[in-house]
Amino acid sequence: MCRAQLCGPCARLGNPVPETPLLFIKPPSAAVDFAPFIRVPAARGSVHHELEIAVLIGRELCAATPGQVRAAIAGIGLAIDLTLRDVQDGLKAQSHPWEMAKGFDAACPISVFLPLDPACDLANLELKLAVNGRRRQFGNSAQMLTPIIELICYASAQFSLWPGDVVLTGTPKGVGPLRPGDRISADLTGLLRVRSQIVGLAARPLRTRASRARHRDRPATTHPPGGGQTARWSPPRRYCSA
Repeated sequence: MCRAQLCGPCARLGNPVPETPLLFIKPPSAAVDFAPFIRVPAARGSVHHELEIAVLIGRELCAATPGQVRAAIAGIGLAIDLTLRDVQDGLKAQSHPWEMAKGFDAACPISVFLPLDPACDLANLELKLAVNGRRRQFGNSAQMLTPIIELICYASAQFSLWPGDVVLTGTPKGVGPLRPGDRISADLTGLLRVRSQIVGLAARPLRTRASRARHRDRPATTHPPGGGQTARWSPPRRYCSA
């Protein structure tokens, strides 16, 4: 998994606007279902939400062209890049990598994926997040510093992307803290809506690899507005060893 940046949060978080996409990787243990619960390790300091468009890769990509990238997209959905903000601030102050702030267990809730309509304009996708009924994040993929297709091209030139990999594409302004008891609603306008509740880390133990495999065999329970087909994400084969 990797991520770029929308223009809004850079100034708010004290980050310089990058000349090239900022990439980092979350481990497979970070990936969990978006609903019905999102668990946060509140004891480790402030946990912030960063809503992002998620792109499911369906074919291997290596130094891919824009046409190859478009053909390789198996679906689009939503994800939250959960971030331990206090931890990240400490790491940034020491010029250290961010993995401890962004790669913890359950740090990447992911929705179901919708098959990519050939007519879908990836440069004009609207996403928004509300917490307890109040809108916090709102943005459009047109605001991205690096467009989605260009971002995936760039990522595939740095390291190969495999079927089952998920690329997160940047968050709009409005990132903020989440606390146990909060209720969130996330929308990819006109395509997908998902609701969830924030709970503490101890409220729901992590599933084992075997239980995650059984869980993936269940039918998806979150659907796009008005119905339609969805696809549940599962990790790439390279991450599925027992």
